[in-house]
Amino acid sequence: MENPTQFELNGHILAWREKLGQSAALTGEELEELEAHLRDSIASLQSRGLAATEAFLVATQRVGI
Repeated sequence: MENPTQFELNGHILAWREKLGQSAALTGEELEELEAHLRDSIASLQSRGLAATEAFLVATQRVGI
């Protein structure tokens, strides 16, 4: 049986933020706020039983950026 690769949530959040940071339309403060919303959404989804991978994907879609 294969051993699935562990999902590194903080690394994915960092990559998501870096990608958003490439836009001149967002300030550092706005990035902080978006990341806080993303983390809150992920935590909420995980508390409902979603795995970190699923929670990250759903939360990033909900942020909509």
